[in-house]
Amino acid sequence: MTPLSLIYLVALLACVYLAVMAVARNPRAPLNWLCAGFLLCFALWSFEDVFHNLYPRVSEAQAILYGNIGSIGGYSFASLFLAFVMSLVNPKGVRRWWPFHILLAGIPLAFIIGQWTGVAALKLGPGRYGWVVDWDRSSPILAVAYYAYYAGFIVVGLVLLIRHARRARRRRERMQALVMAAATVVTLVLATLTDVVLPRLTALQPPELGGAFSIIWAAGLYIGITRYGLLSLTAETAANEILAAMRDSLFLLSPEGIIVTTRRAPGRGTVRPA
Repeated sequence: MTPLSLIYLVALLACVYLAVMAVARNPRAPLNWLCAGFLLCFALWSFEDVFHNLYPRVSEAQAILYGNIGSIGGYSFASLFLAFVMSLVNPKGVRRWWPFHILLAGIPLAFIIGQWTGVAALKLGPGRYGWVVDWDRSSPILAVAYYAYYAGFIVVGLVLLIRHARRARRRRERMQALVMAAATVVTLVLATLTDVVLPRLTALQPPELGGAFSIIWAAGLYIGITRYGLLSLTAETAANEILAAMRDSLFLLSPEGIIVTTRRAPGRGTVRPA
């Protein structure tokens, strides 16, 4: 196994561990499952690169197979990231946007089907460090469509995170959003440079490190989970579940006197503090 393959293997194991930890924090929360799905996308991406960097021991046919498996994560992570952020910043409102959920699932599904059938697939070729995407043989329209999709969804997610950080009343929520936003930007910039920009614009052929840089993104989530309580079953989330089961109009105050949550009873007006 090459040093690059070992790096990708570490990234794979780290993302799987964090995905399991996210679900274990609160198995009943959709947000935790979205976070786990997002992390498993990176695990699949790293799984692909573990074998791609074993060239020439891995044949082209094997490289295509591993690439197809990895494409599930490579094409899905942007949608799952945006779904995760939307659920984080507005867990109640996001449920009403079911048409957008179809879009979030439909776009990566179309890319995956195109990759697996070969109709719209990114072609592979041997590079200095292993099997890499051969941009000259791949459809430029496909490449542009993929760039627009993942960059657009991630930018929207970043905007939502930053706005959430600015509006958050508590320091813990602000830090959660800012840490995740910073990890997202660093990972996106580095992965785009090594996997897209440098291979196409210069004679330099760096290894494709997008999957390895996912460790940075995962680390941002890890800090949010362990240090700032992201995805934990807190007293507030437990209270929300209790309130949701009640039929009375209620509002919940924090010790500082801040309204944490409100619930409107069926058939009644909006709850207002006395």
